Amino acid sequence: MQYAMSLAWTIVISLGASIVGGLISGLLVMRKITHDTKRLYARQISEGFKFMSMLLFISATSYLESLEYDVKEFDSYQPDMSEKANQVIVNRIRKEYEREYDRRLLRYDTQKLITQVEDLAKAIIDEPTGFKSFFNKYPLHASYFEALYQVSSAVDLLTFWRDEIPKQINEQQRRICISNVTAYLLDILETLLRASLEIKYYCNVKSWTWRTFIPLIRN
Repeated sequence: MQYAMSLAWTIVISLGASIVGGLISGLLVMRKITHDTKRLYARQISEGFKFMSMLLFISATSYLESLEYDVKEFDSYQPDMSEKANQVIVNRIRKEYEREYDRRLLRYDTQKLITQVEDLAKAIIDEPTGFKSFFNKYPLHASYFEALYQVSSAVDLLTFWRDEIPKQINEQQRRICISNVTAYLLDILETLLRASLEIKYYCNVKSWTWRTFIPLIRN
Protein backbone atom coordinates (compact mmCIF):
# COMPACT_ATOMS: atom_id res chain seq x y z
CA MET A 1 0.00 0.00 0.00
CA GLN A 2 2.78 2.38 0.97
CA TYR A 3 4.64 1.52 -2.23
CA ALA A 4 1.52 2.26 -4.30
CA MET A 5 1.06 5.64 -2.62
CA SER A 6 4.72 6.50 -3.17
CA LEU A 7 4.44 5.52 -6.84
CA ALA A 8 1.29 7.62 -7.23
CA TRP A 9 2.97 10.68 -5.73
CA THR A 10 5.99 10.16 -7.96
CA ILE A 11 3.72 10.06 -11.01
CA VAL A 12 1.81 13.18 -9.87
CA ILE A 13 5.04 15.11 -9.21
CA SER A 14 6.49 14.04 -12.56
CA LEU A 15 3.34 15.10 -14.40
CA GLY A 16 3.30 18.43 -12.55
CA ALA A 17 6.95 19.06 -13.35
CA SER A 18 6.33 18.20 -17.01
CA ILE A 19 3.35 20.56 -17.21
CA VAL A 20 5.25 23.41 -15.52
CA GLY A 21 8.27 22.79 -17.72
CA GLY A 22 6.07 22.78 -20.81
CA LEU A 23 4.41 26.05 -19.82
CA ILE A 24 7.76 27.73 -19.15
CA SER A 25 9.13 26.46 -22.46
CA GLY A 26 6.02 27.68 -24.28
CA LEU A 27 6.26 31.13 -22.69
CA LEU A 28 9.93 31.39 -23.58
CA VAL A 29 9.22 30.39 -27.17
CA MET A 30 6.40 32.95 -27.43
CA ARG A 31 8.62 35.62 -25.91
CA LYS A 32 11.40 34.83 -28.36
CA ILE A 33 9.02 34.96 -31.35
CA THR A 34 7.58 38.31 -30.20
CA HIS A 35 11.03 39.73 -29.51
CA ASP A 36 12.45 38.65 -32.86
CA THR A 37 9.37 39.91 -34.71
CA LYS A 38 9.62 43.32 -33.05
CA ARG A 39 13.33 43.52 -33.96
CA LEU A 40 12.48 42.74 -37.60
CA TYR A 41 9.50 45.11 -37.78
CA ALA A 42 11.32 47.96 -36.02
CA ARG A 43 14.09 47.80 -38.61
CA GLN A 44 11.58 47.67 -41.47
CA ILE A 45 9.62 50.74 -40.36
CA SER A 46 12.50 52.73 -38.85
CA GLU A 47 13.28 55.02 -41.79
CA GLY A 48 9.62 55.74 -42.57
CA PHE A 49 8.94 56.41 -38.90
CA LYS A 50 11.87 58.83 -38.62
CA PHE A 51 10.68 60.85 -41.61
CA MET A 52 7.02 60.87 -40.53
CA SER A 53 7.76 61.82 -36.93
CA MET A 54 10.16 64.58 -37.98
CA LEU A 55 7.49 66.20 -40.19
CA LEU A 56 4.83 65.73 -37.52
CA PHE A 57 7.04 67.46 -34.95
CA ILE A 58 7.71 70.34 -37.33
CA SER A 59 3.94 70.81 -37.89
CA ALA A 60 3.23 70.55 -34.18
CA THR A 61 5.96 73.08 -33.40
CA SER A 62 4.47 75.57 -35.85
CA TYR A 63 1.00 75.13 -34.35
CA LEU A 64 2.17 75.45 -30.73
CA GLU A 65 4.25 78.52 -31.59
CA SER A 66 1.10 80.16 -32.96
CA LEU A 67 -0.41 79.73 -29.48
CA GLU A 68 2.73 81.34 -27.99
CA TYR A 69 4.15 78.21 -26.37
CA ASP A 70 7.93 78.16 -26.10
CA VAL A 71 8.97 75.25 -28.32
CA LYS A 72 12.23 76.57 -29.74
CA GLU A 73 14.13 73.80 -27.93
CA PHE A 74 12.20 71.00 -29.67
CA ASP A 75 14.60 68.66 -31.44
CA SER A 76 12.81 66.91 -34.30
CA TYR A 77 15.69 65.87 -36.51
CA GLN A 78 15.96 62.10 -36.57
CA PRO A 79 17.98 59.95 -35.99
CA ASP A 80 19.69 62.25 -33.48
CA MET A 81 16.50 63.42 -31.80
CA SER A 82 16.64 63.39 -28.01
CA GLU A 83 13.32 61.85 -26.98
CA LYS A 84 13.88 62.45 -23.27
CA ALA A 85 14.65 66.14 -23.80
CA ASN A 86 11.53 66.49 -25.95
CA GLN A 87 9.44 64.70 -23.32
CA VAL A 88 10.50 67.33 -20.79
CA ILE A 89 9.31 70.07 -23.16
CA VAL A 90 5.98 68.30 -23.85
CA ASN A 91 5.38 67.90 -20.11
CA ARG A 92 6.13 71.59 -19.55
CA ILE A 93 3.74 72.67 -22.30
CA ARG A 94 1.04 70.35 -20.94
CA LYS A 95 1.32 72.01 -17.52
CA GLU A 96 1.08 75.45 -19.14
CA TYR A 97 -1.89 74.27 -21.20
CA GLU A 98 -3.74 72.98 -18.13
CA ARG A 99 -2.98 76.16 -16.20
CA GLU A 100 -3.96 78.82 -18.73
CA TYR A 101 -5.38 77.40 -21.95
CA ASP A 102 -8.58 79.48 -21.68
CA ARG A 103 -6.60 82.70 -21.40
CA ARG A 104 -4.36 81.78 -24.33
CA LEU A 105 -7.25 80.91 -26.65
CA LEU A 106 -9.10 84.13 -25.87
CA ARG A 107 -6.21 86.16 -27.29
CA TYR A 108 -6.76 84.90 -30.81
CA ASP A 109 -9.24 85.39 -33.59
CA THR A 110 -11.40 82.26 -33.80
CA GLN A 111 -11.17 81.98 -37.57
CA LYS A 112 -7.39 82.19 -37.42
CA LEU A 113 -7.36 79.42 -34.83
CA ILE A 114 -9.58 77.25 -37.04
CA THR A 115 -7.22 77.76 -39.98
CA GLN A 116 -4.27 76.74 -37.81
CA VAL A 117 -6.12 73.61 -36.67
CA GLU A 118 -6.91 72.71 -40.28
CA ASP A 119 -3.28 73.12 -41.30
CA LEU A 120 -2.16 70.98 -38.37
CA ALA A 121 -4.72 68.25 -39.07
CA LYS A 122 -3.85 68.21 -42.75
CA ALA A 123 -0.17 67.66 -41.99
CA ILE A 124 -0.85 64.89 -39.47
CA ILE A 125 -3.82 63.17 -41.12
CA ASP A 126 -4.29 64.03 -44.78
CA GLU A 127 -0.80 64.36 -46.19
CA PRO A 128 0.81 61.18 -47.62
CA THR A 129 3.72 61.82 -45.21
CA GLY A 130 1.39 62.00 -42.19
CA PHE A 131 0.79 59.50 -39.41
CA LYS A 132 -2.43 58.13 -40.90
CA SER A 133 -0.66 57.08 -44.10
CA PHE A 134 2.19 55.58 -42.06
CA PHE A 135 -0.23 53.63 -39.88
CA ASN A 136 -2.23 52.39 -42.88
CA LYS A 137 0.99 51.28 -44.58
CA TYR A 138 2.23 49.33 -41.54
CA PRO A 139 -0.84 48.10 -39.64
CA LEU A 140 0.68 44.72 -38.76
CA HIS A 141 4.03 46.21 -37.79
CA ALA A 142 2.36 48.87 -35.64
CA SER A 143 0.31 46.25 -33.77
CA TYR A 144 3.52 45.10 -32.07
CA PHE A 145 4.25 48.57 -30.64
CA GLU A 146 1.71 49.74 -28.06
CA ALA A 147 2.79 53.38 -28.24
CA LEU A 148 2.02 53.49 -31.99
CA TYR A 149 -1.55 52.39 -31.28
CA GLN A 150 -1.81 55.08 -28.62
CA VAL A 151 -0.65 57.63 -31.21
CA SER A 152 -3.36 56.35 -33.55
CA SER A 153 -6.03 56.77 -30.85
CA ALA A 154 -4.89 60.33 -30.13
CA VAL A 155 -4.92 61.13 -33.87
CA ASP A 156 -8.49 59.82 -34.11
CA LEU A 157 -9.56 62.04 -31.20
CA LEU A 158 -7.80 65.06 -32.70
CA THR A 159 -9.68 64.35 -35.94
CA PHE A 160 -12.97 64.10 -34.07
CA TRP A 161 -12.57 67.50 -32.40
CA ARG A 162 -11.35 69.08 -35.65
CA ASP A 163 -14.53 67.83 -37.34
CA GLU A 164 -16.67 69.15 -34.46
CA ILE A 165 -15.52 72.77 -34.92
CA PRO A 166 -17.81 73.65 -37.88
CA LYS A 167 -20.80 72.06 -36.10
CA GLN A 168 -20.62 74.48 -33.17
CA ILE A 169 -22.99 77.44 -33.16
CA ASN A 170 -21.00 79.90 -31.08
CA GLU A 171 -17.43 81.02 -30.58
CA GLN A 172 -17.04 79.60 -27.07
CA GLN A 173 -17.93 76.10 -28.24
CA ARG A 174 -15.52 76.36 -31.15
CA ARG A 175 -12.75 77.44 -28.79
CA ILE A 176 -13.46 74.40 -26.60
CA CYS A 177 -13.03 72.16 -29.66
CA ILE A 178 -9.75 73.88 -30.51
CA SER A 179 -8.58 73.46 -26.93
CA ASN A 180 -9.28 69.72 -27.16
CA VAL A 181 -7.33 69.55 -30.42
CA THR A 182 -4.36 71.07 -28.57
CA ALA A 183 -4.69 68.54 -25.73
CA TYR A 184 -4.69 65.57 -28.09
CA LEU A 185 -1.79 67.02 -30.05
CA LEU A 186 0.23 66.88 -26.84
CA ASP A 187 -0.89 63.26 -26.38
CA ILE A 188 0.29 62.52 -29.93
CA LEU A 189 3.70 64.02 -29.23
CA GLU A 190 4.08 62.20 -25.91
CA THR A 191 3.17 58.78 -27.31
CA LEU A 192 5.16 59.38 -30.50
CA LEU A 193 8.26 59.95 -28.38
CA ARG A 194 7.63 56.70 -26.48
CA ALA A 195 7.21 54.88 -29.79
CA SER A 196 10.48 56.39 -31.02
CA LEU A 197 12.35 55.11 -27.97
CA GLU A 198 10.89 51.63 -28.40
CA ILE A 199 11.64 51.45 -32.13
CA LYS A 200 15.22 52.67 -31.56
CA TYR A 201 15.63 50.08 -28.83
CA TYR A 202 14.51 47.17 -30.99
CA CYS A 203 16.58 48.38 -33.94
CA ASN A 204 19.73 48.14 -31.84
CA VAL A 205 18.98 45.40 -29.31
CA LYS A 206 21.07 42.24 -29.21
CA SER A 207 19.53 38.89 -30.02
CA TRP A 208 17.02 37.45 -27.56
CA THR A 209 19.36 34.56 -26.74
CA TRP A 210 22.05 36.95 -25.53
CA ARG A 211 19.48 38.91 -23.52
CA THR A 212 18.72 35.81 -21.43
CA PHE A 213 22.32 35.88 -20.17
CA ILE A 214 23.16 39.58 -20.38
CA PRO A 215 20.16 41.71 -19.27
CA LEU A 216 19.94 45.00 -21.16
CA ILE A 217 18.76 48.27 -19.70
CA ARG A 218 16.24 49.96 -21.97
CA ASN A 219 16.57 53.71 -22.51
